[in-house]
Amino acid sequence: MTAATTATTEPTNREYRQALALTRVSDHVLTTTDPHEPGATLIERSGRRGATWTLVDHGRDLARTAELLYTSWLDGRDVSGLVLLAGHEHSGDTLASIELRDWVPEHVSVLAPAQLSPGGTVLPHVPQSRAYRAGPDQAVIWSPADDVMIAGDLMAPDLPDLAHISPRRAMDGLQYAVAHAPLVAIGSHGHVLSARAQVANGARVETRHLATVADMRMRMDYLRDIMTVAHAGAAQGLTPRAAAHAGWDRGVLSRWSCQDPERQARLNRRHMVNMHSAMASECGRRVDLAAAHADAQALTTP
Repeated sequence: MTAATTATTEPTNREYRQALALTRVSDHVLTTTDPHEPGATLIERSGRRGATWTLVDHGRDLARTAELLYTSWLDGRDVSGLVLLAGHEHSGDTLASIELRDWVPEHVSVLAPAQLSPGGTVLPHVPQSRAYRAGPDQAVIWSPADDVMIAGDLMAPDLPDLAHISPRRAMDGLQYAVAHAPLVAIGSHGHVLSARAQVANGARVETRHLATVADMRMRMDYLRDIMTVAHAGAAQGLTPRAAAHAGWDRGVLSRWSCQDPERQARLNRRHMVNMHSAMASECGRRVDLAAAHADAQALTTP
């Protein structure tokens, strides 16, 4: 059964229905909570024919995108617009045409990062919002009416995930996000950061002290460190794994550590994937994700 069929046909058996686990971050914005999936965000707007829903997909798998659209429909939210926050795996010229439409119903308008204008593109069903292209396969979304920034992997748990974006492009996306000082920042894998409590009851908070802005600036500091280590590693002809160990020994990466062993293991794996991305960018080549994930899987605390 194609996605176009599932979006218009009442299922005969709802026994296997799995509702999306969503948390409401503003009056009209909901996002998924599963830390094991890249996740998605739903934005609601009122129209002449009732509520209009836009799905922002944080992930990179077309089958998962179709599942999100179908599950949203089952939950009574018939999506009219789809934004691919991180695009999808490279598939030639078929991204926004044949292959995508094999999975996404025709009535759903689609925006992928490659389709966005340099200054940002307004989402078809979310007035005043803008989708900004941070890289060839990465976008961030600013919705001023909701005071929400949707930044996907740039706001992944703990630190940015650079598996599909270079550090410099990630820096560009975070600078865009910081400039808008959102009260809520939504990342991939269920990570949500809110500064609403800080401004409750009209409390005045300097922009740089907002939880969202402070976290984004911390991530920018991390990106500078990753680029510094990658530059030195490339100059010495090191592998990404050797460069990461050298960066740790010099104290550059060791400051991005914690006392909890389980969280530290996650950080080490993130450092390794990010180092592969940074060194690939430094050398002007595409990151080898298979090698990056293999190194991350085998990595122990330096």
